[in-house]
Amino acid sequence: PRAALLLEDKEGTNAAFVKYINRSGGSGLSIHNIPILRLSEIYLIAAEACANGAPGGDTQALVYLNTLIAKRTTDFDTYKATETGEALKARIAEERRRELALEGHAVYDYIRTGKNINRPESDHVNTGVNVNNLNIEATSSKTIYPIPASEIEASKMEQTKGY
Repeated sequence: PRAALLLEDKEGTNAAFVKYINRSGGSGLSIHNIPILRLSEIYLIAAEACANGAPGGDTQALVYLNTLIAKRTTDFDTYKATETGEALKARIAEERRRELALEGHAVYDYIRTGKNINRPESDHVNTGVNVNNLNIEATSSKTIYPIPASEIEASKMEQTKGY
């Protein structure tokens, strides 16, 4: 279960996230077996696709999602997904956040689903972060990377709006 990814930190609060820590006695991050695309992500992609109209619909989405949930909990009956429609899409998004935590997927999930990125100012007190840049609308040019200058020179294409 996911709880195994939390170990006791230096303060003894049991909050250190160790998803890719080298557990073979060395220190720091492991340079081996860092997943690029995992089976769990494939299940989540398939569940989201079905929930958004791919063949199988909500019924197949639940099969994919519950297959993943069954592998991640010792109490499947409590956590089993039974939602439909928009509630199912929200549950899939919630499971994505859990399964892919701290892997950098969240921002792309927000952009792909057309949701604004809203970060509370209270989470950035005394961090030096410009609080004027915390919230980004899904349609903002800030959600699209600029085209590299070498590509623009080679193809004569126009730069992405906003850059």
